[in-house]
Amino acid sequence: MRTLYYGVLLAMVTTLSLSFLVFRVISDRMEQRAFNPLFAQFDELQLESARAALKNGGQKALVDYLTNLDRIFSHSTHYLVDSHGIDLVTGENRAEMLPPTPSTSWRIQTHGH
Repeated sequence: MRTLYYGVLLAMVTTLSLSFLVFRVISDRMEQRAFNPLFAQFDELQLESARAALKNGGQKALVDYLTNLDRIFSHSTHYLVDSHGIDLVTGENRAEMLPPTPSTSWRIQTHGH
């Protein structure tokens, strides 16, 4: 009887492990094919809007726009930097936030990837 219980337990653990593995593969594929491109489009929209705010309304309009983004996305801080990483609002060097070369974009993964 004990062997039967161990067999059932092993089958359950195996089924659970395989289910988790399949879920993980599907989740990663969805992230790569659907979510990452969507986030890239949001990033592009924010960048274009920040550039337009600076061009059309100057530094004050840029500050207002970035402050609004920070309010909407409450757990993040937004900056507009030049190609050298210089913050266009404060003049601070934020080069460490630029993507590593030769990349032109960079999404920081905070969930262990």
